Amino acid sequence: MSPRLIYPEPEPALVARLVPLAERLNELAEVAADCSLELAEFNAIAGTTIDQPFEFHFAGTCTAQAFVRDQLARKHVQEFRALQDDDLLELLGTIQTGARPHEAPFWLEVLELNLPQAPVSDLIFYPADALASLGIDGDTELEPDAILRIARAASRPPILL
Repeated sequence: MSPRLIYPEPEPALVARLVPLAERLNELAEVAADCSLELAEFNAIAGTTIDQPFEFHFAGTCTAQAFVRDQLARKHVQEFRALQDDDLLELLGTIQTGARPHEAPFWLEVLELNLPQAPVSDLIFYPADALASLGIDGDTELEPDAILRIARAASRPPILL
């Protein structure tokens, strides 16, 4: 991956500090208990702004450590605004091949930031459905350059007459 596209690895000590708190929040979210104090503590330590306790209901989808790492990384999405096409193509290819899967949610957010109003995730994972929703006949597999071309077209505002 390009040196410009380095995943923001969180500090291991910070992750270790937040994991037990995230596990506690997950338990509280499962039973819809009041967790406002724990939520405020997590946000204060992590520097996040999570405002809905249900966001901590991650059991069954990932580990507490993966959840914490993802939340800490998400703070850096804005740092990847206005990427060049070669960077976007690299990200699309990395996600499509399944390389570094723990980073995929972060890089998908980066792609969505750079290609607003485009169904980027659907073009990658459900291309036939995405193309149909855009009124385009096409293949069920799209190469990164085709995804980028379609996403760029979908991101342009309509011309109003």
